[in-house]
Amino acid sequence: MKRLIGLIALLAVSACQTAPLPREESPYYTVPVGSRVTLHKELTIPAARASVYIQGTLIATWQEVNSYHPHCIFEVYKVKDTPQRVQPGTFTVRKVRQQHLSGIRPGTRYARLFADSDPSFVIYATVMDLESIEQPEVFRLTCQHWEIPSQSQQHLTIRQIRTALGELITLKLPDTN
Repeated sequence: MKRLIGLIALLAVSACQTAPLPREESPYYTVPVGSRVTLHKELTIPAARASVYIQGTLIATWQEVNSYHPHCIFEVYKVKDTPQRVQPGTFTVRKVRQQHLSGIRPGTRYARLFADSDPSFVIYATVMDLESIEQPEVFRLTCQHWEIPSQSQQHLTIRQIRTALGELITLKLPDTN
C-alpha cells in the first residue's frame, strides 16, 4: 500500500513539471560573460551625448523610443562637443548585471505626495560592460524595457534583446556558432 501511495505521489509531482524553455526565451537566463557584441555598421553618437538608443531599426534619442517595448542603449565613456563615430567591430562582454529600478511618471509626483508610494513603472535592465582593444571608448550596452507594476515583471530574454538590436548589432553567446 505504501508503494502504491508513493508511486501515485511520484506520478503527480512529475506530471506537474513542464518542459524547460529554450534559454533564449527564458527570462531567467541572462547574457553570459564572454559573449560577443558585433556592431555591423558605423554608429554616430550625437554631440553633447554619450549614448544612442536602439529599437529594432530605429537609432534615436530617449524621447523617440517606446520605453515599454524592448530597447537598448549603446554608450561610450565620454560626452564630447562633437559627434562620436563608433566603427564596426566586435566587443567582448566583460561584466553583466540585471537591475530593476522603479519610478514615478513626470507630472504625478505632487498628486501622489500623500497617496501610497507604489511606482508608476519599473525598468528591467540587463547591463553589459563592453571591452575592445581597438575601440576602448566604447563602454556599455544596456537592454531594457519599462513595465507597469501590476503586469508580470521580468527582464528581457536573449531573443527580445536580439530583436531590439535589430540588424545593427549581433549578440553571440560564447557556446553558439
